[in-house]
Amino acid sequence: MESGLSNGVAEHRLPRNVPPLFRRLGTRAGPNAYDSCVKHGGDRRSKDFSSLDSKVEKYGQPNSYLRRRLRRDKPDLYEKVSSGELTAHAAAVQAGIQRQRRSIRIDSPHAAINGLLGWFTADELRQALQDLDKDARRRKP
Repeated sequence: MESGLSNGVAEHRLPRNVPPLFRRLGTRAGPNAYDSCVKHGGDRRSKDFSSLDSKVEKYGQPNSYLRRRLRRDKPDLYEKVSSGELTAHAAAVQAGIQRQRRSIRIDSPHAAINGLLGWFTADELRQALQDLDKDARRRKP
C-alpha cells in the first residue's frame, strides 16, 4: 500500500497479509489499529500482567470478606487473625462462617479411603457406605 493521503488522512504501511477491513482501520486509526485487534486478549505472559489485579480491584483481597465478617461478628478471632496467630480461613471455621475442607486423592479408592481415615473412623466410613448402598438400591426399580 502506498503512503499518501486518502480523504485527508495519512495512510500507514501495513503488512501484506492484513485484511481489507483492517487496512481501512489502519488509514483511520493509525498504524497500531491492526496490532491491537490481532493481540486478542492482550499480553498475558509478561510479569506486568496479572489477572488477579483486576479481581483484587473489584472484590478486594481473597480473604478480605472473611476479615470484615470476623471483625463484625467475632472481634476476638479477628484480633488473632490480625496478629498472625490464625489464618482468616481457620478463624472462619472456628466461628462457623465456613466449613472445614480437605483435599482427598481420588486416583484410587484406597487412596481416597486413606485420606478419609484421617478424619473419620473405619466404623463411620463403613456405616456411610452401607447407607449409600441402601439409597442406591432404593433408587433402582
